Amino acid sequence: MAVALALRAVAALLTGMPSQDGVSYLWMADRIAAGEPRAALGEVFPPLWPLAVGLGLAPTAADPFRVAQALAALSGALAVVPAALCAQRLAGGGGRAVALLVATAPHAVRYGAEGYSEPLFHLLTATALLATARQRPSWAGTWAGLAFLTRPEGLLLALGPVVHHGRRGLRALWPALIAMLGYAAARAAAGHTFDPLPKLALHAARGDTPLDAESGFVLRRLLDNLLALPGAWFEGLQVLGALALLGLVVARRDRALRAPRALLALALVAIVTFLTRRRFIVAWLPLVALFVPAGLAALRPRSRTAVIALALGLGLATALRPSGDDRRAERSVGEHLRTRLPPGRHVIGDLPRLLYYAGERPPEPRHYAPAEIVTAARDDRVAFVVVAARRATTAGVLAGLGAAYVPIALPPELAAAASAAGIEVLARR
Repeated sequence: MAVALALRAVAALLTGMPSQDGVSYLWMADRIAAGEPRAALGEVFPPLWPLAVGLGLAPTAADPFRVAQALAALSGALAVVPAALCAQRLAGGGGRAVALLVATAPHAVRYGAEGYSEPLFHLLTATALLATARQRPSWAGTWAGLAFLTRPEGLLLALGPVVHHGRRGLRALWPALIAMLGYAAARAAAGHTFDPLPKLALHAARGDTPLDAESGFVLRRLLDNLLALPGAWFEGLQVLGALALLGLVVARRDRALRAPRALLALALVAIVTFLTRRRFIVAWLPLVALFVPAGLAALRPRSRTAVIALALGLGLATALRPSGDDRRAERSVGEHLRTRLPPGRHVIGDLPRLLYYAGERPPEPRHYAPAEIVTAARDDRVAFVVVAARRATTAGVLAGLGAAYVPIALPPELAAAASAAGIEVLARR
């Protein structure tokens, strides 16, 4: 835990800006801290991570991003314990190796430093798996429900006790179902749709998911996602992923790992039928780590030491790479525009981080057609438009705006930073 916490603290200091999804979580946390949970519930992202950040933010005047980083570091460190205990129980040993590899998993460290929800999801996932291993289905379902409120795929964890315990495991389904319906009801009470999975509609609008594609493209998109799976697996999990694959083969008939095998299969099917991304695989880190002990046991003793050393070396090199410097201009420009906004006027565009620091609600994380930005810019309340100058759609935006908006003169240092970052700032004429 100490190693995990220290590593995440250093990574946080080396990370200067949140991710694009991260600013959506921060905006939701801001609304919760300000006593406006209704607005937060209108986002497509689940509410538990923003709620945790918002509660941490409310009694302080701290930077929301730093609060999120601190909570992510603490969650990631705490996740080491249930992950190791679960591996020790189900795999018959290897808990110390799992603890070390989970503590230093590079992308898990980096995602927390960028404000993502993965660290909290890791903690809840590992705790749900441990409750399943300890034959406590009701508790496993409760942790699964909380995991669902952090990331929608957490609902799969409620199936673990069913596979592991049979009929007795059905008790895990009720808490998870209550969490899902409770979230949908809270959204409806806040004036939004009764929808426990609003993110599905977003991805359907983006055209990401094969199941929402036109019939002629479904099989092709599924195949593309399937072919992308090995690369995303090894890129996200590195040596830990290789050990887990070896463990899956070696322990394919181990009855103690039957439930984790079923859950991992369901998780991978969900990814392939949805969208194959490294992040979605890394989200299941505690589950994948359960197969590491079997993989290590298949190696010679000297090889085990070398492999763990390799994992630590690669992990540290990846986790402690500075990031965010190329995004700092987005914050600086956003904060500058915020000071220049007349009351009741707004900034729009396709740069979520910049808009967040300008005091605006970040747009949904999808690509926007030029016509959408141009139409929004016609609103008389819009004072500034910001776009990524190097994006392929920007020429269409500039052409659509015509003479209604003109480039503004930023302070010299800020103008140089904006130019280097490819930020185009336009003001209403």
